[in-house]
Amino acid sequence: MDRHAEARIYTYGGYEAAFLRRMIQSAGRPELADRLLPRLVNVLSVIHSHVYFPTHSNGLKEVAGYLGFRWTAPDASGLQSIVWRRQWEETGSAAVKETLTTYNREDCLALRVVTRCLDAIRPGQPTPGVNSAAPGGEAARVEAATRPPTIRGWTEGIYGVPDFGFICDRAYFDYQRERVFVRTSPAVRSSQHRNGRHRVKKHRRVNRQVELTGRTCPSCGGTELTRHPSGNLTRLAFDLRFTRGGIRRWLTRYTTTWHHCAGCGLRFLPGEYLRLQEFCHGLKSWVMYQYVAHRISLPNLADTLWESFGLPMHSSQVHAMKQILAASYEATYDRLRGKILAGPLVHADETDVKVRKVGQAYVWVFTNLEEVVFLYRPSREGDFLPYFLKGFGGVLVTDFYAAYDALPCDQQKCLIHLLRDFNKDLLANPWDEELKAIASAFGGLLRAVVATVDRHGLRRKYLGRHGPAVDAFFGSMAGKSYGSETAEGYRQRLLKYRGKLFTFLNQDGIPWNNNNAEHAIKAFAHYREGVDGFVTETGLRQYLILLSIQQTCRYKGVSFLKFLLSRETDIDAFRDHQSRRPAMPGVEVYPEGVSQPRPSRKRLTETASAGRRGAGEGCTETADPPSGRAG
Repeated sequence: MDRHAEARIYTYGGYEAAFLRRMIQSAGRPELADRLLPRLVNVLSVIHSHVYFPTHSNGLKEVAGYLGFRWTAPDASGLQSIVWRRQWEETGSAAVKETLTTYNREDCLALRVVTRCLDAIRPGQPTPGVNSAAPGGEAARVEAATRPPTIRGWTEGIYGVPDFGFICDRAYFDYQRERVFVRTSPAVRSSQHRNGRHRVKKHRRVNRQVELTGRTCPSCGGTELTRHPSGNLTRLAFDLRFTRGGIRRWLTRYTTTWHHCAGCGLRFLPGEYLRLQEFCHGLKSWVMYQYVAHRISLPNLADTLWESFGLPMHSSQVHAMKQILAASYEATYDRLRGKILAGPLVHADETDVKVRKVGQAYVWVFTNLEEVVFLYRPSREGDFLPYFLKGFGGVLVTDFYAAYDALPCDQQKCLIHLLRDFNKDLLANPWDEELKAIASAFGGLLRAVVATVDRHGLRRKYLGRHGPAVDAFFGSMAGKSYGSETAEGYRQRLLKYRGKLFTFLNQDGIPWNNNNAEHAIKAFAHYREGVDGFVTETGLRQYLILLSIQQTCRYKGVSFLKFLLSRETDIDAFRDHQSRRPAMPGVEVYPEGVSQPRPSRKRLTETASAGRRGAGEGCTETADPPSGRAG
């Protein structure tokens, strides 16, 4: 061991470590403990925590046998080695001694095979996800593994005979009502006729009328224009108006005429008319409020709008609303991220989600006490964290996920996670007195600290008084070694994270747990219950922008719906001036680059592509007469 000072000693189980401790104590050489014991690596503990082999147990014989290793003796086992040892002691047979020596040597060779396999599939290898070069076959990452949807009955059937699939596809409720029962049942036919009525837009009372006119030619910029009236160039814009008495439907009829330029001869329509939004901001705000804050599905929202307000809408148009609002609030999302990184505290956490055509993915959350930002990532790899947290100089509060350990900022590990692990192992090892001693000492120390937090808050003036007790606790851990493998594992874990467990004692306002991030991510977990396996990457990214704003509003005590209705993009500015009434909206058109879900006539589409949007359009508004009634 002196010749190989940097060598590691691989074992399979805790027996060797316990044996070495007894030998060191028996020999009276305590200095050897610091030289030998830190170099021990228990391969079994790595397998138990991180790797699942397709074997009935994690025994060395089964795992190494699965990887292709074979022992010379067909009945080789730990129990059989005791028999061979007794036979050699009684007879002194050289053959028995050779059998026993060969068995011990082959155990070491088998352990080497297992260790090399673990090294081949460890994270950071050239082929993450699946490693076909690993002995024994392919190794799949947990992050890449797919899990079944959490909603029963939404999975596609797998049939051994194609005819079974054909038959079962025609046994669904909707299929039979729409294709089978409708032919023989008058009641079903009548209900289908009523449900399938076209949601027309004609003959609706409007609340105001607006005439759109162009003032310059989109081709040459000329102002000598003549207009040719046409009674068919009319579009409706649907909106919701919010008053103290409730919500009412609001319809605006936009009309225009064909324009003719005397200079270049172009015949065109005003650009505002061609890009007119069919559904206005108030309606989009209410829909996204219901979708994000109350998790009502987009198809159900379309039905609700028709039943409650008589607004004709398809689920694809509701999807377009989400796209438009998410794009308009990207600057707000970026501002939230900037405020979080500029502050003294960040909580971080992550959870998994199943994305259509992608499989297993992850959603991360970063929050302080006021702002929340959700981020989509295709895997759990933390290589993006240094870039995302670039410039952050505060304290990062996280769980014990290894991806956080290498970050250069100060860190506070969630002590609740540590207590959960302690409690789990205490219940699993009720007779482990050494583990109980560590847990009792740590629990007593933390209880005194938490009592101070309850009395004085997170103020270092008072929390710093516990510094000597913390140092004494870690000093006692450093000077001990335990025969219990579990207790020794916790001793090493506590010493490893010594500088990250009690950071909150020396700074003001730093929590000792990660509950802020866990609470924020619950909002996404509730949403995931209904969309797991069906949401797309694009749809999920758009939703996370709106969810970040909604949760930030909740943390700041601001109404998410009122913020959306205000058209404000800064939540703090809205919070400081909530009493101001929002300005009446003008003509709402689709942003540049956003596809228009409104079906348009072929003639209007061709005209829109002939020239750019006309500059300086004007409009003439006519208020609805007093007798007009809103829906």
